[in-house]
Amino acid sequence: MAEDFPLDEDGYDDLSEPEFPLPDGVSKKNLTEAGTSQWLKPKVGDEVTIHYVAKHSVTNPPEFREFYSSRSGEPFCFTLGQGQVAKGLELGIPTMRRGELAQFTMTGDFGAMEGPMEAMEGSKFSVPEGATFLYEVELISWKARSDLLKDGSVIKTTMEEGTGWKTPQLKEEVCLGLRILAPDKAVLKEVDDLEYTLGSMNFGDASAVVDRCLVGMKKKEVALLECQRELDFGDGIKMSDLAVTITLKEIYETKDVSFQKDKSLIKKQIVEGQGYETPKDAWHAV
Repeated sequence: MAEDFPLDEDGYDDLSEPEFPLPDGVSKKNLTEAGTSQWLKPKVGDEVTIHYVAKHSVTNPPEFREFYSSRSGEPFCFTLGQGQVAKGLELGIPTMRRGELAQFTMTGDFGAMEGPMEAMEGSKFSVPEGATFLYEVELISWKARSDLLKDGSVIKTTMEEGTGWKTPQLKEEVCLGLRILAPDKAVLKEVDDLEYTLGSMNFGDASAVVDRCLVGMKKKEVALLECQRELDFGDGIKMSDLAVTITLKEIYETKDVSFQKDKSLIKKQIVEGQGYETPKDAWHAV
């Protein structure tokens, strides 16, 4: 498996997807901006939760007529890229950030739906031919999902977001929690505070999966791996259909602090400190 998915000295491939401009026929107007701390955007494959109000144009009298609103009930959850919403929303929602409220105006097939969405089952409405659509969308949240091995056999879902900006890279050491469930939900393995070095192959043929999961994670992030291929996590038990929860607790920073820079004295940061100043000669420790 390691040969099929070789590691890169400089890290791993970028698993995010590029954002493309909206096509003619779909326009966006921001009604409420997201918070300044919200810069991530959902991508194809992510599980998205939104509130939305859908309207279509009529000519007599000329106005937009509402035909569905989730505001009267629970938010609508769906997976981007699976055709569960109008094509224009599939293109528009990946331009949004958490907490953003936007209005999308769509023409023709961009706003129409092949059939009623799950949230609209049982509703009856008729859309005039050539109508323009208006969707007011609030992006509440999403769970990021990534196809780690690009073949659908291991899907990573971010269950809890991490903190900070740092992510581990190849040959860096981390502290993680690991929980592996069998298809019948039996716990096969559960370990807390496990020290692991990316690229060490300590998880057997599952090491490439663990490494690719960790490289995009932040401290305190929790990820769920749905593993359909047979994997051995280093305990001799090789099974498929595993549910693996990985919690990244710490990212250790190691530094050569020897005078000769010959690695005779290595500093390992166990817990990250506060601020940026470090003690200098003649300073007193307190």
